[in-house]
Amino acid sequence: MSLPPLLILLPAARASLAAVVLAAGAVPVIDLTLDEEATIPPGAGVRVRPDQAAPGDGWVIVAGEGAAPVGRQALIERAQPGPAPEGFVGVILRGREAAGVGADVDGFALLLAHGPGAILDAGLGPDTAAAAVAIGAAGVVV
Repeated sequence: MSLPPLLILLPAARASLAAVVLAAGAVPVIDLTLDEEATIPPGAGVRVRPDQAAPGDGWVIVAGEGAAPVGRQALIERAQPGPAPEGFVGVILRGREAAGVGADVDGFALLLAHGPGAILDAGLGPDTAAAAVAIGAAGVVV
């Protein structure tokens, strides 16, 4: 199973934008970590806390360590390099540039320490996203 190359994180209040994101060829991810009230459109993923249910049928991003597998394609967010735990298909590295809780170091430093294959969340724009992929990121979060 390949990792999604471009994840677009949407606040729960903007879940209606998922169709636009899908039409553009990216994966919409509805962030439920702060607001659990949202209708999850078909094809959209969700971002949840480790102790939170993951509605819908798309990708799941679990925000933080200590999460149990969710029974479908899931990524775990972390602020340090390392392999995906059993039951997760990949890792999202959160650099200090990412909104919310992230590492104490730049995302590119995390990616270089991790090696190829992680998805990078580090406040990336078009130019820096391309640079992240060029040095080994499997995908990026915008």
